[in-house]
Amino acid sequence: MALVRNRGHIEGYLTIPNNLSFTALQSSVTFAEDNFAKKILGDALYNSLDEAITAETETDKQKALLYEVRKVIGYMAFSKYAMLGNAKVTDFGITAVHTQNEKPAFEWQVKDIVREAQEMAYKAVDDLLVYLEGVKADFSDWTAAPSFTEYQELFLPTAKMFSSCWHINNSRLTYLALVPKIRFVEEFYLDSLLCDTYVDELRTEFKNNSLTADNAKIMNLLQHYIARRTIENGIDALCVETSVFGLSRNYATNTVNSSRPADAEERERLVQRAAEEAELYKLKLIAVLYKNIDSYPTYKAGSCYVDPEVDSEYPDKKIKQFNSFLRT
Repeated sequence: MALVRNRGHIEGYLTIPNNLSFTALQSSVTFAEDNFAKKILGDALYNSLDEAITAETETDKQKALLYEVRKVIGYMAFSKYAMLGNAKVTDFGITAVHTQNEKPAFEWQVKDIVREAQEMAYKAVDDLLVYLEGVKADFSDWTAAPSFTEYQELFLPTAKMFSSCWHINNSRLTYLALVPKIRFVEEFYLDSLLCDTYVDELRTEFKNNSLTADNAKIMNLLQHYIARRTIENGIDALCVETSVFGLSRNYATNTVNSSRPADAEERERLVQRAAEEAELYKLKLIAVLYKNIDSYPTYKAGSCYVDPEVDSEYPDKKIKQFNSFLRT
């Protein structure tokens, strides 16, 4: 049972040296299938693709999906192999592979290759999720997979979408580090801003790709707001890693581009900028709601809405605050 069964299944987008056998990659391929492909596709869709490959009855739609899935498997498998293939395990312990004609790669070279392969792998994961969302009507089995629920859980469900609001270079790894903070922001900021009934309306329409024109305007502002609040609250998630060994600080070790960790002052400036921009988007969102309140009956009926007849200054103050914010 496998979606990648030979070199030809991954050679289209992953360069494999002629002297690297598929057998050598096999354990890494199995790891990638078990830990990524199966979890993303779900058992039902994974098994149906596997059966079609075995029977050689893949449809054009299945072939297109397999292309996206195999990118994930190929890059994940290569990143795993690259970490292990530079050494061999014998009865005498772990030794480096060294011949008369070849010597082991330097540590920084291996790290650069692994990092690039992982970035490509996680980008492929993002691409696969976006692709599945677009063809879910053709692959209904995916809608029963846990990854479908996870994909639809957030207002910023992919690295690409997050990057469209705040630049993270479309990095899936960066996005995954920020996901807990995205959940935090949606849980503790949105209800006080829009109230749960209107948030639920937006979430339902967003999940079903059925946003009204008016709600689409709010969603655009809301996504920018969430991204900035996430950076404001989550910058430490990118600097500190929690593991079984405790807390450690992440350092860029890529000697090619000589990256270095941002210092405390630089991080504080970034957090401050994110907070200021989040407030700007919040004020603009409120201004749009109040200027067009009859187009947002669910919000108007909620407790977050302040009736101008009760406090005639509230919406006007917010709009003026927004306008003054723009001038600063």
